[in-house]
Amino acid sequence: METTVEELPDHAGVTVIAEPVVVLGDPDLLAQAVRNLVENAQRYGGPAGSPVEVTVAPGLVTVRDHGDGVPLADRERVFARGVTRTGPGTGAGLAIVRWVAGLHHGTARLTDAPGGGLLAELRLPADPTRASSSSSHEDPGTVGA
Repeated sequence: METTVEELPDHAGVTVIAEPVVVLGDPDLLAQAVRNLVENAQRYGGPAGSPVEVTVAPGLVTVRDHGDGVPLADRERVFARGVTRTGPGTGAGLAIVRWVAGLHHGTARLTDAPGGGLLAELRLPADPTRASSSSSHEDPGTVGA
């Protein structure tokens, strides 16, 4: 995850706190999901340059921003293809996150962050033997945090 964040064009305001975690899955797809979450937090999570925190723990990646959040009524809708929160964009970012989570038998959701802001959660199963059983990707790899 550290490498994924470091490769972002605007990674200076992003902090990564990661426990050593190994996940059985497609490393490119998981990296894309995290990249989409961080870029969404940077784009919509407060004024330009607002801090973004990425936390990696067993079974969970969270991305926290410090913006106004997403209204409760819209939190599922923003995961649909073609839906944007505001302004420019294709509306594919969070849809891809949800798709990648599903391929890995996980989930993606948005919740309120303690003290304000939004938490985007990518949850992956604790049992890595389930991670790719129905995935269409033939050669899942191991991803380390």
